[in-house]
Amino acid sequence: MSLIKNDKLKNLFVFLCGCVMAALMLEVFLSVYNPFGFRIKGNKVILYPYKRYVIQNKSIKGADSIIRRSNNSIGLRGMEPPKDLNLKDTLSIITVGGSTTECYYLSDGDTWPDMVYKFLSVSLKPLWLNNAGLDGQSTYGHLVMLEDYILKLKPKVVIFLIGINDVALGALNKSDKEIIRGNRGALKNIIDYCAVKSEICASIINMALHFKAKKFNAAHGALNLKLMPQRKVSSAKRGEILKEHEKYLPNYGKRLKKLIDLCRQNDMEPVFITQPSLYGKAIDPISGVDLGVLEIKNDFLNSRTENDILNSYNRITARMAEKNKVFLIDLADKMPKTSLFYYDPYHFNKKGAIKVAEIISGELCPFLADKFPGFVKSKCFK
Repeated sequence: MSLIKNDKLKNLFVFLCGCVMAALMLEVFLSVYNPFGFRIKGNKVILYPYKRYVIQNKSIKGADSIIRRSNNSIGLRGMEPPKDLNLKDTLSIITVGGSTTECYYLSDGDTWPDMVYKFLSVSLKPLWLNNAGLDGQSTYGHLVMLEDYILKLKPKVVIFLIGINDVALGALNKSDKEIIRGNRGALKNIIDYCAVKSEICASIINMALHFKAKKFNAAHGALNLKLMPQRKVSSAKRGEILKEHEKYLPNYGKRLKKLIDLCRQNDMEPVFITQPSLYGKAIDPISGVDLGVLEIKNDFLNSRTENDILNSYNRITARMAEKNKVFLIDLADKMPKTSLFYYDPYHFNKKGAIKVAEIISGELCPFLADKFPGFVKSKCFK
């Protein structure tokens, strides 16, 4: 009996040693080459200067079949910064947001920030605009992006397209501590520490966040409206879901206030943009499909309810902008609901990026011309 017991312990010891060795080998491999390319590690944002991407596209309609995109010397999308990062004599703008700002599956030159630069540079010079959008990033991530990178650049204007990933974040927003580094609770701090120190932990956490976003349909994916099943939700049920979700809105508003304060304390002017969606109370003019009764496999049940939830965040964005005298572009209201401009419920194709840029530039140009008259070279376009 004693021999059997020792054999079991020996086998267990060998098994545990094997697991430790495998984990160490995987850690070393991911440190040298991480095929996932995750850009969030705990409470840190990781940017990759000079990184080039070539993506074979076979499913996303309205994007290039071969998508070519790149990062500049500071790890952002867009033109190189002025020499020595001297932005004092330049009308400098950085866009911040999640995947709908980054436009991951659009080639360089095709994103809406690229197009905004193209439109604005006719009237405002010298102009420098970079895209700091990061796929999956919420307002908590935007705060980290500001602190780690953007405050050092001191752009004159920071444009935030916000809301979508805060809905997906949902139940994680239980406390104001979420917006303060080092004061997020013991468990959160331990998770952040492990993610910063370990590539394995960072990969697991990022995969978990990806699946959370996918549950809300905020992850990328090709959309075929005609093949989607339909589901009607009663007004009473929709109201019940909206009511249940209200508890998350106050903390979202507080994070927006933190973004505003952080910008203004550093002489940067914030601009807010509400997040549009293909879904809602409308008929798609391309497919003829009712965009409000599509079945959604999450807690919101159908597309109209999901859009109503997003709009509850958009209303908080608008309210905080008004209260704090932040210039607001209500893109959610002005963006047409047509699949001509979207490849999924939230992400813009090439035509959509142009439309978004037209709306944003048309409202932004007069504001910037009034705010920074020294950079006006010609009258704003209409």
